[in-house]
Amino acid sequence: MVREVSFPTLIAEATRLAGDVTFSSTAHVFGVVEGDVLQHALEPLKIGKSGWIHGNIRSQGTVVVEGRVDGDVVSTTRIQLLPTATVRGRLEAPSIQIRAGAIFEGEMQMSPPARPALKAAA
Repeated sequence: MVREVSFPTLIAEATRLAGDVTFSSTAHVFGVVEGDVLQHALEPLKIGKSGWIHGNIRSQGTVVVEGRVDGDVVSTTRIQLLPTATVRGRLEAPSIQIRAGAIFEGEMQMSPPARPALKAAA
């Protein structure tokens, strides 16, 4: 049996990307991204202490911010702002955690998780 392994994507410190970025696995951002970030996986998207996103983030998985985000952050599961985080924009997720020390300027909306549609009885 062959098991497919998904390796995390890493945007290293001192790296600068201009344009929109799409991930399908765990991603760690320690560099600068100037554009929107879209993640199509339930795995975490982590913005490290030196990471800086100039754009909106949309993720199916948990978004963990230690660095800086200038834009909206939307997750279908959870958003965590750690003590070193700075976020200027809107947060939207079913669960939002802002730790003491984090800087947040914007709006926040906790939306219920999406529920699967029920099939009608025959």
